[in-house]
Amino acid sequence: MSFAEHIAPIFRAAMEILRDEERPLKPAEVRDAVEARVTIAPEHEAPNAHGQIRWHSQLGFRTGEAASIGWMTKRNGWAITETGIQALEDFPGDELYRALGREYVDGV
Repeated sequence: MSFAEHIAPIFRAAMEILRDEERPLKPAEVRDAVEARVTIAPEHEAPNAHGQIRWHSQLGFRTGEAASIGWMTKRNGWAITETGIQALEDFPGDELYRALGREYVDGV
């Protein structure tokens, strides 16, 4: 299974959590909620070369991309935008992650 296939459900869960909470959350709150909802492969729980848990680092990158394209904000906590809520509706399952990649690359 590719790393994209592992991070896609993690990213989707994070966006759904932000939608459901309806308030900004601290990154640690999002990670804790994701971990309770999604099974994380052991190799993604291991630290990367910088000592960060791999999936935490990747979630940070992906949410940064989501913020860049207007799906969420990261000021004073993480929060989903109306555009992000629409993306959740428009892109089911792992398609959300693929759409993130397309929209981020197209916007850069």
